[in-house]
Amino acid sequence: MRATIDNLFPDLPIDTSDAVAIEGPEITDDGAHVPVRLRLGTQRDTPHRIALVASANPHPLVATLDLGERFSGPLALRIKLARSQSVILLAATGQRLYAATTFLKIVASGCNPGQDETPPTDLGTIRFRHDPPREGMADARLLIRHPMRVEQRDASDIVSRPANHITMINVDIDGNPLLGMACGQSVAADPYLAFRLRTPQAGETLEIGWRDTQGRGGDARFPLGI
Repeated sequence: MRATIDNLFPDLPIDTSDAVAIEGPEITDDGAHVPVRLRLGTQRDTPHRIALVASANPHPLVATLDLGERFSGPLALRIKLARSQSVILLAATGQRLYAATTFLKIVASGCNPGQDETPPTDLGTIRFRHDPPREGMADARLLIRHPMRVEQRDASDIVSRPANHITMINVDIDGNPLLGMACGQSVAADPYLAFRLRTPQAGETLEIGWRDTQGRGGDARFPLGI
């Protein structure tokens, strides 16, 4: 774990803050879809990079996100958990690194490879909407249709079926980065993000693009301020 932190956030001492935290349900029946809400500091002090780690998953690094100036938390998403475990949020602001941990309980593992399935006909469909802004902030939500399947290994621990998941999601506003998300195998199917957007203006265009482990990808554009 320490090596992962040093690789993502080199030379930053770890601190804590009441404004940085992970929130989730007391218990989730299906570990394949565990909703979490990340508090990311104050509106004036949003981190420029965050990482989410599921400490007991086969692939602990859930995702890293690089955040632009017009992004604001909290951030909601859905993750997979192999079993009940501690989940860790790391948030870098300036030259400080804040860490928060919570223990999330599940009933059934969400990291099983499952059976081969025909990809959905709407794979890669991107949906986005934002609410009317209030005091310069608008609640926004995006979803990308994708099965996000974990790799399968045989009894000899050899990969018998490779992972099939989105690896990168990029969101720009008129060419300016809003967020870049590197996704691991522990992001739940149909990746979903809910966050706050600063000052959406009529005439601006938000573009969402994605790529996956199979070489597929797509993008879509959405007008803002409507």
